[in-house]
Amino acid sequence: KIKSTIEDLMLEKGLTSGKVESEVKSQGKNELQVTFKIDEGPKVRVGDIVFEGSPKLLESSLRGAFKDNKEHGLITWITGKDTFKHNKLAENLESLKKAYQEHGFMEAVIGEPRIEEFEKRTVLFKKQMMKRIVVPVNAGYRYFVGEVKIEGNKVFNSDYLSSLIKYKEGDIYSTKVREEAVKEMGELYQNFGHLYAQIRPVESLDPKRKKVNVTYNIYEGEVAYLNRLNISGNLYTKDKVIRRELLLREGDRFSFALFKDSILHMNQ
Repeated sequence: KIKSTIEDLMLEKGLTSGKVESEVKSQGKNELQVTFKIDEGPKVRVGDIVFEGSPKLLESSLRGAFKDNKEHGLITWITGKDTFKHNKLAENLESLKKAYQEHGFMEAVIGEPRIEEFEKRTVLFKKQMMKRIVVPVNAGYRYFVGEVKIEGNKVFNSDYLSSLIKYKEGDIYSTKVREEAVKEMGELYQNFGHLYAQIRPVESLDPKRKKVNVTYNIYEGEVAYLNRLNISGNLYTKDKVIRRELLLREGDRFSFALFKDSILHMNQ
């Protein structure tokens, strides 16, 4: 278990060629001496990231998904971001797929990356063996916004909730915009006391028309009220003085917006 932990730490630092060996020797009647022999090897850097197949998006924007495996350059070398981390590749590929879906490519297929070794000059003009990450990509077709529906809402009308959704029929579909709308609706409900409201978007792809139909299913839940507000740490100011400054009082419908404004008001 310790050996595995050391190996993981070495991978995190880009020491992919490092080796760890353990040696156990008897020492005394009931004792064992455990020795870990560590050969870190050279630090491996990312020299190039290549997308082959049918990427359709600019490679510069696709490389942004590889936050843990950035190409070697002056800034990435200084910050240590150009270190090759094989154990982070799966997360980077997931981010890459997410980036495609944010640009409407809902059926993008990301293949298994191929790791190649090649020689490249560093920012210090020294030749060094680096890794090239080759990612097969088939972006597929771009999808557009189809029908957008809102269901389950009673507190707010559908027209108002629709105004929080920043795409309309015919626009390029984006999962990022979809999630931003979920966040906006959630905050709206929480500010009006519906702390347990849930907004679940359900997507339906229409491959023939290349459109995504979305239904925002809303569970509003019960209204929450402020039962008891406890104040602690006030050595010089009485509770009643602080309570007088609060915009939210016990028994009121709870609102995150009023609660935050109360804190800000007291700080001022």
